[in-house]
Amino acid sequence: MPQTIWVLIEIENGKATRSSLEVLGKAAQLGRAEAIVLGSAAAEVATTLGEYGAAKVYVHADAAYDTYLTLPAVDTISGLLKQHQPALLMLATTYDLRDIAARLNMRNNMGLITDATDLSFEGEELRVIVPWGGENVVTATLPPQGTGIVLTRPK
Repeated sequence: MPQTIWVLIEIENGKATRSSLEVLGKAAQLGRAEAIVLGSAAAEVATTLGEYGAAKVYVHADAAYDTYLTLPAVDTISGLLKQHQPALLMLATTYDLRDIAARLNMRNNMGLITDATDLSFEGEELRVIVPWGGENVVTATLPPQGTGIVLTRPK
């Protein structure tokens, strides 16, 4: 059975950002991609995400996310994580999403890898490629239990 991978979709000007759609496409290549969309435009954005590989979309269409995203998003996603426990949460590397990832990591005791340039599953084990010091590349892995978080660099 494919791994369930969540992607938090960032919205700008009423549309999903290109970087979030790139991450969603990669998640769909790796397993069963599911998206989380927060904000007043969430319902409209959600209708387009199937084109990018989302098998399921969690919509929270509350305007509170439009003006202050971080803490309401962490509260909402933490609740969803406790209910559903996906294998992985992927986010694009942006200022807001890095803040959310760090707070989710602390609140829920999750593994966090940043600056990923590629991901793959080898059996049940996730391999993440992270550039390190110029041309060196490190392959990192997340703990086998619980949901891990990976922040990916956009193209």
